[in-house]
Amino acid sequence: MSISIWDKLQHLGAYGALMLLAGGNTPRSLLYRGLALIVFSGVMELLQGLAPGRSPSLLDLVANSLGVICGGSAWGCWLYWRHRRRR
Repeated sequence: MSISIWDKLQHLGAYGALMLLAGGNTPRSLLYRGLALIVFSGVMELLQGLAPGRSPSLLDLVANSLGVICGGSAWGCWLYWRHRRRR
């Protein structure tokens, strides 16, 4: 089994960008949106098994989830900075 690092980086970047776009005004909303994106990613991976020539990949799900975590962490840092700056 060959693993394409470039493919996984694309997954990570795409879901990181989606998480940044999803945003959130509070840590709780950020968490819920992140969980929703991870569930969405899992459903999309499962549905790939129904498409001809495609197959679901656990490694893609992991890369997607890491992208959500990275994007959510960046957004969370921004929320923290914004909150601290207003004091």
